[in-house]
Amino acid sequence: MNEDQALDFVLEMSNHDVPIIEVNHADLERIHEDTMFKSHCPKCKRGTLLVCRNPVSMKLQARDRCVLCAQKFLYMDMQELCDKVGEPGPHEDDINPLPHTSSVKNKEPTRFSNLTIPEEE
Repeated sequence: MNEDQALDFVLEMSNHDVPIIEVNHADLERIHEDTMFKSHCPKCKRGTLLVCRNPVSMKLQARDRCVLCAQKFLYMDMQELCDKVGEPGPHEDDINPLPHTSSVKNKEPTRFSNLTIPEEE
């Protein structure tokens, strides 16, 4: 694959701005028979869906994204999956997702705090 073909592939596979696809996790093909969570992406067939967790509560999330093509998915049967693995239901933010900003505030300056971006001349 040459550089132009690689770029075309990346652009073709980039599903960042397309609508969310609703799927049932139980219907997806697993990467390996020993895993309950990792599935093949039904959109690109080459990527992986990992079943995300909320980084704060560590609850399973009904929203997921392919690690290769970035297609977004919504698991319609997430409560059943949670029940199957003995975990509480999906995180509340799946219903009303928060903006992609961190709520953590740095109280101490970091080693990069004094860096500035030089202006173009």
